[in-house]
Amino acid sequence: MGYHEERSLLDILLPIYRSIRLNLFNQLETVQNTSVQGRSLVSYSARKQVIPENIDFPCALNFTRRSTEVPTSVNRLRPGDIDVVGAIGDSITAGYGIFDTAGLTNTAYEARGSSFTIGGQETWETYLTLPNILKLYNPKLYGYSLHSVSFKKKSMFNVAEGGAVSQNLPYMSKVLVNRIKSNPNVDVDNHWKMITIFIGHNDFCTNICYTTDYEQFLRDHETDMLEVLRILKKNLPRTIVNLLPLFDLKKLVSQNEGLFCQYIRIFYCPCLLATQYKHLRIKYFDILRRWQELDLKIADYPEFHTSDFTVIGHPFTINYSIPLKSNGKTNYNYIGPDCFHPSQRGHAKVANDLWNSLFMPYGKKILSTSKEFETFICPTEEHPYIYTKENSLE
Repeated sequence: MGYHEERSLLDILLPIYRSIRLNLFNQLETVQNTSVQGRSLVSYSARKQVIPENIDFPCALNFTRRSTEVPTSVNRLRPGDIDVVGAIGDSITAGYGIFDTAGLTNTAYEARGSSFTIGGQETWETYLTLPNILKLYNPKLYGYSLHSVSFKKKSMFNVAEGGAVSQNLPYMSKVLVNRIKSNPNVDVDNHWKMITIFIGHNDFCTNICYTTDYEQFLRDHETDMLEVLRILKKNLPRTIVNLLPLFDLKKLVSQNEGLFCQYIRIFYCPCLLATQYKHLRIKYFDILRRWQELDLKIADYPEFHTSDFTVIGHPFTINYSIPLKSNGKTNYNYIGPDCFHPSQRGHAKVANDLWNSLFMPYGKKILSTSKEFETFICPTEEHPYIYTKENSLE
């Protein structure tokens, strides 16, 4: 059975909102697909990932493709055993700001097909994303997004929304469960699924300055996260959940280069960057770090580690920052024209880091990251499985 939400008077406005949003998306998509104005500029942009010519994927594919028999344990999953992918998150997962072909107006373009957690546009050589890597091991992988808004079919199992906050997690998880259960191409009981959750940026950028009870702020997030994981566990057997703490937004404040970026970032993240809250930043940063640690603590709860369900906490996002140039200044090739969201190259870097984290033992996952394509950690013949809490102890 699916979930059914009560409707309010505001639901009357939803079709109007969707119509406006779809019209904007279609106009921006026209720019993206125009050979002169769109595609050529994206391909040669400095914000596009750069991959050496004639390079093969660095990991062996022969012994790590699908198991000869469908595994019954989440602790025996090879990359090719993942049948379905999904994602829950905010504007980063929705693909805002990835492309720069139309300047700031293009930050509203939802390039979900290039989102590092769930995008499946083209191949890993053009868009390095987790699904595009998994497609090498299982060409029949299902659920990844193409460039689309959330309510269009091409968004598939990407239910992320711009502006989403922690309290939206339970609702988004119910939407995701409904989409998966109602899709005839998914065998819910037998297909192995990988769902990635990445949220929290808006809680600190736009919400935290409207509360004075910071302990309740954290407790509310814990309640939200526990609810979403319990919903997924109850409704989606044979599932791995990747839980990524939000980026270290303290780095956003320290990378304060140029008036343009300063003003744009204040627009996106007033609670951390507006001068009226400057005296509270130290407190906010402390709460942010505790939020990140809370996510990893929740991922470790015993209730979320069974034979057919597990949560993997990925700590690499805790200290994540935009790479620097050789002169010590911010390398803006990794962020979009809004100076806030990751560019396509930025998404490629995070996809690389997430892949590496999947093949590091639980408890030994590194906090630092490397340049995209610089390091690929691969499954081995001795341990061809995705590392979980349980099989990391073997």
